Amino acid sequence: MKKIKKYILTFIIFLLGGNLVMANSVNNMSITKKENLKYIKADSKYFSGEAEFSILPQIDMSKDSIAIVDFEVGVINNWHSHSKGQYLYITEGEGRVQEWGKEIQYVKKGDVVWIPAGVKHWHGAGETTSISHLVISPDAKNNTTTWFEKVELNEKPTEERLKISIEKHKQNTPLSEKQLAIVSIVANTAKGDLDKLKIALNNGLDKGLTVNEIREILNHQYAYVGFPRALNGMLTLNKVLEERKVNGKKDIEGKVPTNKGDINYYEYGTETLSILSQRDSSGLLQNFDGVDYALKAHLFGYLFSRDNLNYVNRELTTVSTISTISGGEAQLASHVNLISNLGIKKSDLEKVVNILNKEVDSDSSNRLKGVVEK
Repeated sequence: MKKIKKYILTFIIFLLGGNLVMANSVNNMSITKKENLKYIKADSKYFSGEAEFSILPQIDMSKDSIAIVDFEVGVINNWHSHSKGQYLYITEGEGRVQEWGKEIQYVKKGDVVWIPAGVKHWHGAGETTSISHLVISPDAKNNTTTWFEKVELNEKPTEERLKISIEKHKQNTPLSEKQLAIVSIVANTAKGDLDKLKIALNNGLDKGLTVNEIREILNHQYAYVGFPRALNGMLTLNKVLEERKVNGKKDIEGKVPTNKGDINYYEYGTETLSILSQRDSSGLLQNFDGVDYALKAHLFGYLFSRDNLNYVNRELTTVSTISTISGGEAQLASHVNLISNLGIKKSDLEKVVNILNKEVDSDSSNRLKGVVEK
């Protein structure tokens, strides 16, 4: 990502032969609105898809140049090098960068990439995300870009990359009381026991769950129990919040999901499922294209992209939900495996078993217990 901006700057200079616009030497501050920036389409010979750039005014007495570059989802450039090097500063999104002979690196908003002079490399957007960055090109007029062959990517995730990717989502501590409060909320929602659900919601709020975390838990759960159960859960939550407000309790609203912008949710979900399961998940699910799309684009794509509920809490929601479903043992075992990959230990899952037995019913408890003890 970071390298992307540098590359584009050099590319711009290459296209325009160094004829950059000079900043007005008058000592007045100027503001150019984003909509007024003049963008140029990147040359398709050197890019795998849509990308554009806007050259900023030259700084007086400076040999360096700056440009803004935008890559659409998945778009990358060819292998290339810069004679004077280049800086990339990622301003939006996430992307990839690779130096010849080395592993692909992943970059995100706020990262900075320095590409030394003559180093063969490529950069661009992520598999499922777009990216924008600033390119700072030293000694712009003499900084030439040399283009090489197109990049050949192995789209299937490697075992090493999957291990690295899951690390940021792992939890290395036992499930907290706040997290364990999720169990009774989702299980009683799935069972449709609204009286028990009210008790569970009050307990969850008292244990520190925010309003938006509980909303997101119910959002996530509908993929497994359907709209009728999830909507009943949402309505019950609203009633509980109103009652608590009348009783003078002030509940924390909490974080709302970050807008991911332009994103390919099917690819994002395929990658998420691969990371969670630690194996390639790009194949079609049981030859059912509709279910495959819903699973990857919506469940593991859109829902998992909503970052106000982390991966562990989403899988805790799923495990607690499927525990209530008769005949769902195979799917339950799959999700027990996923949450275990996220660092949750058997001792934590045994706590979930006990909560289900105490606050939901013995059938749900025994169902999960049978899977955990295998």
